[in-house]
Amino acid sequence: MLEGENLYIKLIDFGEAKIVDTFDCYGDTSSKNEKSRSSGEDETRSDGASFFSKMLGFNSEAKAARRKRDGGTFVGTAMYQPPEMLRDNQSGLYTDLWALGCVVFELVSHGKKLFAGRTIQTVHNEILQHEFEAPADLDVDAADLVRQLTNPIKCNRLGLKNIEALKQHKFFHGINFNALAARTLEAPAFDLPIDSPVNTGGSD
Repeated sequence: MLEGENLYIKLIDFGEAKIVDTFDCYGDTSSKNEKSRSSGEDETRSDGASFFSKMLGFNSEAKAARRKRDGGTFVGTAMYQPPEMLRDNQSGLYTDLWALGCVVFELVSHGKKLFAGRTIQTVHNEILQHEFEAPADLDVDAADLVRQLTNPIKCNRLGLKNIEALKQHKFFHGINFNALAARTLEAPAFDLPIDSPVNTGGSD
């Protein structure tokens, strides 16, 4: 990832990305057990394109009918992979929301990972057994956001049904998302200790 002087991303490597306009949360390959756990709802759809397009208000020109998936490609960094990817090899907007929750936790806890272990299997086991318990020193709003984004039931994650609900969460109070999308929002000034795990010198 390459950042500019104002901390906006100039270049980032995506292994695989696709923007879609409509979205079937369950799709054809979802677990029936998960469907039965989600308050009896048979189907939940998001109301827009990809996570970042929706979050920043971009409009996608790509039009797609309901997303149907007979299989998938297992990709991603172990500590950010959601349980549905580990169980059923599924990905979508809900996986972006899960990853956002992991990143938010990492940022507010000074580099501590939400899921960590000496082996990938250990990390995966933690994810599959995940029930978020906030550390005592974690900000209340941040803890609530992480809890809602890393809901084990993918269709119940904050922002999936309505991205505005995510943007209006108390954690983002005062953030001007229009200015953020236009790259005119001034980045906050902060200094990290030289030995901080999140101090990368501006690029990685």
